[in-house]
Amino acid sequence: KALPQDIFHKLKKPLKLSQKKVIINGISIPLPKESHKAGPMSESKHIFKKFQELVNDYYSKNAILSGNQTGYKGVTYSQLHQKALRIGYLLKSRGVAPGDKVALMFENQNEYAFGFFAVMSIDATAAPLDIQYSAQEVRSLLIYAQCRILLTTQKNADRVKDVLDDITVLALDSEEFQKELNALGGAQPEPKDKDLGNEVACLFYTSGTTDLPKAVMLTHTNLLSNVAAIARLGVLFDDDTVISILPLHHTYAFTVTFLAPIFTGATVVFPPSISSVGLLNCIRSSRATILIGVPQMFALIYRSIDEKIRSIGGAKKTALQTASQISHLASRLSGTNLNKRLFKELHQAFGENLRLMVSGGARLDPDIARAFERWGFTLLEGYGLTETSPLASFNSPRAKKIGSVGQPVFGVSINILEPDKKGIGEVAIKGPNVMKGYYHMPEETRQVIKDGWFYTGDLGYLDKDGFLFLIGRKKELIVLSSGKNINPEEVEKHYNQSPFIKEICVLATKQSADYLKGVEHLAAVIYIDEDHFKSVNEPNIRQRLKWEIENLSDKFPAYKRLKGFVISTKPLPRTRLGKLKRFEIDEMYTKLIRSAAEKTAPPKDSRKQGPASGAQPYSHFSQVALNFLSRTLKRDVQGEDHLELDLGLDSLGRVELLLGLQNALNLELSEEEALEFFMSNTVNDLLVQLKKYLPRLSKDVKQEHLPVWGKTLKEAPPEEVQEQTEFNITFSQIATLLLVFLIKALFKIFFLLKVEGREHVKESRAALICPNHASYLDALVVLSALPTKTLLNTFFVGYNQIFKKFLLKNLIKSARLIPIETSYSLVDALKTCSYVLMNQKNVCYFPEGQRSIDGEVKEFKQGVGILIKELNVPVIPVYIAGAFEAWPRTQKFPKPHKITIRFGPQLTLKDLEAPGQEPGMDTYKNIALNLKNKVTALQNNTPLNN
Repeated sequence: KALPQDIFHKLKKPLKLSQKKVIINGISIPLPKESHKAGPMSESKHIFKKFQELVNDYYSKNAILSGNQTGYKGVTYSQLHQKALRIGYLLKSRGVAPGDKVALMFENQNEYAFGFFAVMSIDATAAPLDIQYSAQEVRSLLIYAQCRILLTTQKNADRVKDVLDDITVLALDSEEFQKELNALGGAQPEPKDKDLGNEVACLFYTSGTTDLPKAVMLTHTNLLSNVAAIARLGVLFDDDTVISILPLHHTYAFTVTFLAPIFTGATVVFPPSISSVGLLNCIRSSRATILIGVPQMFALIYRSIDEKIRSIGGAKKTALQTASQISHLASRLSGTNLNKRLFKELHQAFGENLRLMVSGGARLDPDIARAFERWGFTLLEGYGLTETSPLASFNSPRAKKIGSVGQPVFGVSINILEPDKKGIGEVAIKGPNVMKGYYHMPEETRQVIKDGWFYTGDLGYLDKDGFLFLIGRKKELIVLSSGKNINPEEVEKHYNQSPFIKEICVLATKQSADYLKGVEHLAAVIYIDEDHFKSVNEPNIRQRLKWEIENLSDKFPAYKRLKGFVISTKPLPRTRLGKLKRFEIDEMYTKLIRSAAEKTAPPKDSRKQGPASGAQPYSHFSQVALNFLSRTLKRDVQGEDHLELDLGLDSLGRVELLLGLQNALNLELSEEEALEFFMSNTVNDLLVQLKKYLPRLSKDVKQEHLPVWGKTLKEAPPEEVQEQTEFNITFSQIATLLLVFLIKALFKIFFLLKVEGREHVKESRAALICPNHASYLDALVVLSALPTKTLLNTFFVGYNQIFKKFLLKNLIKSARLIPIETSYSLVDALKTCSYVLMNQKNVCYFPEGQRSIDGEVKEFKQGVGILIKELNVPVIPVYIAGAFEAWPRTQKFPKPHKITIRFGPQLTLKDLEAPGQEPGMDTYKNIALNLKNKVTALQNNTPLNN
């Protein structure tokens, strides 16, 4: 019999495959030769005959457990055997001969097992198909493979039968089929044992991530050799219960979650649901011992667990993390899984019986593997391809290395072809698991199988212990015109650190909507995490993504940095095993970049028309709102348009639009209600919000679009804001002034601060002071440069989170700080600026809104244009040099560097409106652009650090 379930956790030294016994606590325990004595290692080369051998040993044991809402129903090895024989006899009576192809199209369910073993019982060939194929795709593949019959369910049969009039379709779960099966009588004669080793048992289609799928011919020997190799690993035993959730038309799922467990005498569980909740319930209720998945699944589990751990209070979280590290080290030294006890509640969620997780189908992120290990789970990774049946290498509990895909399994050899200086080359595989070839594609077969070696197209290297490490796909490797080689997965992992990015695919392109057009560069298609944007009240999607990408790029080699990106509102296309379909994403990028360049919405045929279904009962007001949006934005607006991604509305644009919408509908909203509107993602979301306020909507709907900022800025800010805005000199401000003198001295000594043009601000009152923004130090530089009298009459605008970060929360009033939010509350910030300016005080306002990533002056946001235009206040342009070098946003701490600040002459509204406005440009944006040009001119006047 097999070893005890936890024996490998008790070993102090890794086992060797040649070992015959192991000593634990002074007791000698013999190691089994195989996990099942009569299973995959017998001489038979006939899949069904091997299955029959198992039936004798496990006659009444459940081979399958299938779940539904009422519980789990078992199918014993005997029942599976008898059912397969009867269905096989029926197929034979329908004219299916040895070697004929029979297609299988099922979800993970009992009928798949019945159909597969039935086909094997009559020496035919099984051709599993993806249930997600369209009817026309099913027809094409059946004709290509010359399938005589399609075995499926009634649901699928109804979907495809209209295009399969010349192909027999049998629905195994239909009453009609059951009647035909019952008419055959009892058990049928068992097939004779034959040597079918080189005969094709299955046709599997490759997943097609970069090309069209090919039909892979796997023989009885291919599949049985892989099952035998799994048996020798010592990870699967006859008392195991294996969850089968991956689609069985893939070889990875078929061999590892179905064929190998059955041929080991284990039990396979088909869950009633693959949702996260349904899966956890299934693992617990079925007492599952092994969970097999793909990296994307484990990444989702990791993110969910990690978020819960991060939500724990600071001290408790730190204590847990420290204890986890200590416990993990102690576990490795003692051979006992202490972390399983530390994270007891987490393990209870997965069931007390779960002892092993396996990842395959793509490369697992090593950081995720380490996290699962810290949490006390055993997560093993393997490697293979459809063409290798699929397993080629595996990390066993005896010997594993995180980051590798393990050592070659029994009977398999791995070689690295034409390795470079680092030992990296194409991975080649040789062994009984290598396919017979591609169906009807001899030339393609010759290209990948040479002298018995299968050329995988994967790049990797073998370490001194024979562990295989993968680098990426040869076809997917990005080779820039400069000669630099880039692994897209490495770049994707780096940028995927941002919590705002849910999925990302990197590509090399010459397409761009800006100056990079025609120049080869790295770009990405990004699927955002809208839930995270909402959770932090961040409406400016593009701006925030740009900020995140710039910060991450600063820590990456220049040739690997993203130079552009487009945003997808839908998940990126993937195979059923979670691999990115890069060729489809390339096409997606082309469409999205063309849409951005033309400043148009996505194609009409890809979007629903009109308002949301939830808003249709209020069609009158919904139509008024749609008409208002279309008229305001000067374009056709549809219900599914995203306010930013399709309509180009940043936070200020949203505020302006919503203020106008309230005016048009005579709708008065509280700040909380306005925020709900503000955080709407799509026009549909916004329209659905309207139904909440229908009783308050006036019937006297205004059709004209009225200016909103002039009126809004004249309104007083909230009382709590006014209370924080102290105009008179107070004792606390005198105390703060002492701190200011200290800061001034610090900047003169530490940063050798030099001030130019101070005369332009000496007597200024009710003016906007507008510097460029490249450093955490900028506000303090302005503060240090202003004359004391001017400083006492100046307020500073900054993001609220920055004030909190720098412990300035209690100084907001005395230090004259105006907190600004990126949400709807920025209306209050602009009102406060207006309130301060109308009280003859200065406001220091950073028009870029965020710190520059490279020190260059970036786009000035239209908020400054609104203040200048509507209040007609003078503006003092300011340029700061050296602050970026002293403390860029990507560094934690400042360093000494000379800083120079230059104040320019005051500008009037007339000065900033005078230059010719670009056609179609908003007046506010035009003023902001002209102001930016004035600040840039200050930079270019004369060398600032002379």
